[in-house]
Amino acid sequence: MNDEQIEELTILCGEATQGPWRIDEDSHPGSANIVTFADGKAVCFMPSDGPYEDGEFIVAAREALPECLKEIADLSTKLEAAEKKLAALKAHDVQYLARRQWGYGDKRDGHSP
Repeated sequence: MNDEQIEELTILCGEATQGPWRIDEDSHPGSANIVTFADGKAVCFMPSDGPYEDGEFIVAAREALPECLKEIADLSTKLEAAEKKLAALKAHDVQYLARRQWGYGDKRDGHSP
């Protein structure tokens, strides 16, 4: 998943009806399950003969996706910081090895950059 896709999903989550969402089986017994949010407003009707798991997925995805996107952002920030630290360590190791093995960078031998 690239940054553009993550941004599109973040916008989509922000524009969707806020949660929490739940499945309300009692509103229309025998005719439909309704995916609703806290104030009982229906946001999605599902046929009663349709797979109940689809409604469970919609509710779970609506609740989990914003948190997953936040976690992706947090992990991306941590990864970027770790990559910078690794690059600094690698640069330090190269300088250390050059000084130790070949005397490069030793001001006494005239090889200092």
